[in-house]
Amino acid sequence: MAKNVFVIILLVFVFIYDLLTPHGMSVSLLYLFPIIIAGLFAGKRFAIAVTGIITIFVIAGYFLASAPKYPVYSEIHRILTLTAGWWILATLLQRKRALNKLAGVNAMLQAIFESAPVAIVALDPEGNVLEWNRGAREIFGYTSEEVKGRHYPLIEGNTEDFKKNFATVLQGESMINLEVSRRKKDGNVIQALASRVPLRDENGKIIGVLATMTDLTEKKRVEMEIEHLNIELATRKAMEQEREDLAAMITHDLKSPLTVITGYAELLLNRESAISTEEKREILATIMHNGYRMQDMVEDYLTVYRSEAGKLQVNLKTEEIADILRELEKDFVPLAEKKKLSLKFAFADTPMAMVDRKQFGRAASNLIQNAIKYTPEGGRILVSLEASEMDFTVTVRDSGPGIRPEERNNIFQKHYRSRMAAGIKGAGLGLAIVKAIAEAHNGEIILESEPSAGSAFKLVIPLRQKNKAA
Repeated sequence: MAKNVFVIILLVFVFIYDLLTPHGMSVSLLYLFPIIIAGLFAGKRFAIAVTGIITIFVIAGYFLASAPKYPVYSEIHRILTLTAGWWILATLLQRKRALNKLAGVNAMLQAIFESAPVAIVALDPEGNVLEWNRGAREIFGYTSEEVKGRHYPLIEGNTEDFKKNFATVLQGESMINLEVSRRKKDGNVIQALASRVPLRDENGKIIGVLATMTDLTEKKRVEMEIEHLNIELATRKAMEQEREDLAAMITHDLKSPLTVITGYAELLLNRESAISTEEKREILATIMHNGYRMQDMVEDYLTVYRSEAGKLQVNLKTEEIADILRELEKDFVPLAEKKKLSLKFAFADTPMAMVDRKQFGRAASNLIQNAIKYTPEGGRILVSLEASEMDFTVTVRDSGPGIRPEERNNIFQKHYRSRMAAGIKGAGLGLAIVKAIAEAHNGEIILESEPSAGSAFKLVIPLRQKNKAA
């Protein structure tokens, strides 16, 4: 700086000296011209070229016209002095422009830093706050004066994790989109989405950590509201489905046996005298059969509904499982023979187990009914019973069409009908009921099946369990 001042003073002295010298005014103005051009185009090649050309002309003019009048050292002195002055002036102007440009860039960066809608925090390697923008002030409640130069005040929970992550970033690794807990000035803890990157100087050296944080409080609140709305919507859909199921049961499933009952009852009422005693017995038997059908359908729907509501209860007693299956054998063998099917029962073991006799009988009955229903004429069905130290297994294996792999996850859902069951009547509740009863006994139902190779349903129930009151 002192050197520049000295040269400027020297320039002024030379200029005044030229004013007092014959022809000094014109010569000094001629030298001043390239300085003005250079100042306007500081740092540009054009300014250097112009100054050089004019200087050459001045030197040439001296030797051609002024040499006899003025000593050469005076011109050389003037040229050297003014050239040095030009370089200093050009350098100062260029530096000023660079500083102005840098100041503009810094102002823009500061405006961006302050206007960012997220919290931006710069920390030194010791974890002290270097910068704290408006987003950080609005989210966390601390003013810049309260935190700048002090240790980072927001850590909540495990500080060791923060220190470990902080050290990782200081090693040059960035950490993006981490969900973290941060404590506000008022003591409330919020969830924030944070990213941390190394803070570097102009030489690339890491001088701290730059962190950005977005408050997730509102986002989490909205997500919870959406979740509650989805649950409420699902509940309403489930209730609506229950109403539709009930309507379907009334209009479709119950309509058929009810039509038979009302039709035969009307026949008895209007033509009682014309109907023989034997015919009356057959009609009454048909009415009773369809009445029991309706009763079973209602019980099926109630079982599924209670299971979905978590209200299916079982009355557990010690029962001989083989005895329950023998009763089913008496009921279903004639039905299978009527359809020209081979139905066999095989008992490898005859365990005693804690079961609800009625509900377990329904589950096994549904499995056997399905096997009879879906096995084509001439097919085979085997019902087997095996036991281990912990549980027993009833397996119903058939030679039917089998179940496709993509359908196995849905086969136990209410009202689901396999494509293999096309043209076969049914409400699609049988396997849903089996699953509900198995779970009520703390057991499970397992499916083994391949298309065109038949199916095997395994009902696995623990031998011993806590009693559940009905």
